[in-house]
Amino acid sequence: MEDEIIRKIKEIIASDKTLTESQVAHLMVLMRKLIDKTKAENFQLLDFFCNWSVHTDMDRTPALEILKRLNDLIVTTKDYGNTNLIIALVSAVISFKELRQEIKKLLSSAGIQTDSFDNISFWRNFAQKLIEILRDCPLQMPEDPGKKSEKIIKQIEANQIKAGCWIKQVSIKVGPTPILGQTIYLNILYSDTTIIALPFLFE
Repeated sequence: MEDEIIRKIKEIIASDKTLTESQVAHLMVLMRKLIDKTKAENFQLLDFFCNWSVHTDMDRTPALEILKRLNDLIVTTKDYGNTNLIIALVSAVISFKELRQEIKKLLSSAGIQTDSFDNISFWRNFAQKLIEILRDCPLQMPEDPGKKSEKIIKQIEANQIKAGCWIKQVSIKVGPTPILGQTIYLNILYSDTTIIALPFLFE
């Protein structure tokens, strides 16, 4: 008898099917269960996205590690002067391209065909629906951090973008901005309350 989790995943990603937001949300939950049930390894990014999709905010260690990577990257690239390169590097920290590869790898390991995720139209629809789920659900520093989180926070605060300034929160947003217009972007909040908006490359 076919595993129930695998059966449900197959039903959702049936060929040529345009997924709804609720189907994408369900699929993320099922993939999280599949990772747990099979004790699959090397799916850290997929596991992170699965957890993010069921929370209104994320302030635990995996989220802080993303904040640290973004903070380190902005410190390194702030004087580059190449905005397109900075946007590409920042988008790669929360990489939908890598997410797609991990999804395909997980499904293949469970004997599930990945043709749907090879289809650009299917993937674009999936990614857009996932962004709708994740939008306005920030990755942020916790109010009461544990020891492991506290260590990462101290590392972030020590690597300052400018005097007394580091990344405190990041969220995906969809909508108009004065400079970017209508777009999908990362809303980055600094500790000094400065907010910057960077286009998010998800394809």
